[in-house]
Amino acid sequence: MANITPGHSIALRCLGNVEGPRFLDGRTGNGTVGLAPNLNPPFSGARWVVADAGTPGHVILACAGDVDGPRLLDGRTGNGTVGLAPNLNPPFSGTRWQVSDDGHNATLLKCLGNVEGARFLDGRTGNGTVGLAAATTPPFTGTHWEVQDFGPVPSEVRFDVDSITFGGGVPVGGFAHLVLRSNGSYTFSGHFHDSGATEHNVGIVWGVKDLASRVYTFHQSGHVSGTFEPGSREFDFNVDSQNSAIAQNWPFLALAARSTLQASATLDLVNLTNSVIGALGLATGVIGVIAIL
Repeated sequence: MANITPGHSIALRCLGNVEGPRFLDGRTGNGTVGLAPNLNPPFSGARWVVADAGTPGHVILACAGDVDGPRLLDGRTGNGTVGLAPNLNPPFSGTRWQVSDDGHNATLLKCLGNVEGARFLDGRTGNGTVGLAAATTPPFTGTHWEVQDFGPVPSEVRFDVDSITFGGGVPVGGFAHLVLRSNGSYTFSGHFHDSGATEHNVGIVWGVKDLASRVYTFHQSGHVSGTFEPGSREFDFNVDSQNSAIAQNWPFLALAARSTLQASATLDLVNLTNSVIGALGLATGVIGVIAIL
């Protein structure tokens, strides 16, 4: 596939014959795309994650920039522009790209948007902009790209919250850990302790947002006893399971995924989940990895 491999992290260097910046750079803060002079900070958007688009030779490119925002490389064939889209749903048909070899060890990227127009990803090294070109022959030398492959994305990502406290004077505290793996397996674990006189319920929801703006939710609930009630002051949990959506969408989860956790003295996990999703921002879908019954 012309040196672009799904599941890998890459950079794309424009081979245009005019001197100037060359690395394809997603600006996730404002949803634009341009060319960067190098791969060093502050150009974190010059690294991309490759995902399989479901057809051989077709890929999706997600920007791994440090700033939250739209991330999917999107060709707008109607007007020849390129930007970042927040998701893969209509009207963003330009987020899928056909990859081919130009015959000279360089790569061509053709936008598969469903509106007719220019389609080839084109770096304009003279002014650092990016657009779509109608052809890959001169004067469109910026349509040829060198792929720098950094290898597979990590096979495991870990999120840790080492100190969880409850507001309103509730004397409960604890910690939680979440590990996601490329084969779809996950481990969700944690511990809570009641240091006060009265008993309390414990509800915890963790949300993880991937590069395509899908949110995966994990939850647990339990009870801790205080000095005046029988039962344990401790609530421990450890869930080891698997979810096919994690494996299917792994390239979008492995780099630059965001997470947030909320815990409170409540068993109302529906409202707690809605609060977590709201904190993560606009979501295109919610995957309840541990479903709320």
